[in-house]
Amino acid sequence: MHLHHRRRRQAAREAGIGPGHIACLPGRPHPRAMIHPIAAELGLELNGSPDRAAAVIFWQASEDSAFHSPPDRLLEISSERSVVNIDATDISKTTVARLSGEFFEDSLLIDPRSHRGPAVEKPEANGLRQARIVECPIEPVHGFCYQRLVDNRLDDGWTEDLRPVLIAGEVVCLIRKERAIEARLGNPTGGSRKPELHEPTDYLTEGEIGKVQELAGALGADYCEIDCLRDRNSGALHAVDVNTTPAMFDLLAPDTREALITIQARAFAGAYLSGSGG
Repeated sequence: MHLHHRRRRQAAREAGIGPGHIACLPGRPHPRAMIHPIAAELGLELNGSPDRAAAVIFWQASEDSAFHSPPDRLLEISSERSVVNIDATDISKTTVARLSGEFFEDSLLIDPRSHRGPAVEKPEANGLRQARIVECPIEPVHGFCYQRLVDNRLDDGWTEDLRPVLIAGEVVCLIRKERAIEARLGNPTGGSRKPELHEPTDYLTEGEIGKVQELAGALGADYCEIDCLRDRNSGALHAVDVNTTPAMFDLLAPDTREALITIQARAFAGAYLSGSGG
């Protein structure tokens, strides 16, 4: 074990954080999951055992599904102690768009059989990278969601994604990302510029931050990232995706990466670890 990891674990014990691990179950976090550097920053390990864990997270068994049922064991644990994301059982694109429409009062959902013009066809599940722009009217495909195409272009023709990061239901920071127009749906082709770390209020109003938090609460997503797009014509903000297994961003500058880890680790410790270990 590296010396700095030992020092972090010792500091965690002295700070009263509790036992030396965070339990993620039933799934195992992907190597790129943000929870890895968060745990390392706090001097904690990750494993699937909830016994004497500093924190317990309902981690999806499959990251390519939109619907998740906690195992009975985790439900039993949640009756005795807090389990992060225990209520995040439906993060499908349709549910996210429906709730976003309720909170932001402008729904993107369409019926592709009656809508005319371009629209976005995307799978209900996360991580499949199958979103595409289609010309409506068309017949819907089972397992896909259909939404209006948001014009989130910048003046130079690139597009802008805003991603608030929430811990314990509170927006703690925001990642801003610019994509080439051909990569606007997150497809691996095209290009993107280095993501930027910002204070939430740099790009969201206090009212919008409150609505983002309400949306996360309605989804039961305590720890998550929410992808948002701002329409350049109306100025309206739309939440289009929720991820309860956040991953480290590609192309982050080293100092930005460290700042992102520090912000999230401190928020995670303050929300979930103080006085834990039950």
